[in-house]
Amino acid sequence: STKETLPPTLQPTRFPTQEPSQSPSASPSTTIRAYLENISPYSIQAFDDPTSPQTTSLQFLENDHADLFQTDLSSPDMRRRIAQQFALATLFYATGGEQWTQSNGWLTVSDECKWISSFAQAVGVCRSNIIRRLHLPFHRLKGSLPPEIALLSDLITLDLSENALSGTLPTELGLFTGIEFIDLHGNNLSGIIPSELGLLTSLSALHISSNNLEGAIATEI
Repeated sequence: STKETLPPTLQPTRFPTQEPSQSPSASPSTTIRAYLENISPYSIQAFDDPTSPQTTSLQFLENDHADLFQTDLSSPDMRRRIAQQFALATLFYATGGEQWTQSNGWLTVSDECKWISSFAQAVGVCRSNIIRRLHLPFHRLKGSLPPEIALLSDLITLDLSENALSGTLPTELGLFTGIEFIDLHGNNLSGIIPSELGLLTSLSALHISSNNLEGAIATEI
């Protein structure tokens, strides 16, 4: 017997019907977020909270400075600029920047070195557009010190003394491998002194008195 042949179905439409367009490039915001999640994994969960300082900082980069970051993120200079602006903006939003004693210039111009150099005591904060010093003593910083500050990986001095910082010291401070001077005295910091501070082999001065910290300072310092 012969096998019964079913009638043919409708001829399928050719696919695609039009010439394919070029693949869309990632939007600046998507690219920036993906890059930040790669270099700052401790920010990923915070990005899911629309009210977090990290999300507000990301939105700042996306909306206010999108044109600045249109260029290829393979540029080391552009990647550093994104990291530095994100770190400073997160510090600003996490510690009530609008209520600081002085915040003139912060987040208003494209050059983040000028945000800090608006302060008289901030001479020499940058070298070749790399932030080297962050001095904000007596500025009414209030809130927790965000771990994203570690993205300022080329810092040699950090002075946030005599403010109202609270919460614990982020373990990410141990990423400041070249830092020489840290002054966080006169705040409301609490909890255990992180052992990661022992990784700071270049550190010559650490001032954390007049807080509510517990434990011993690593003997490696």
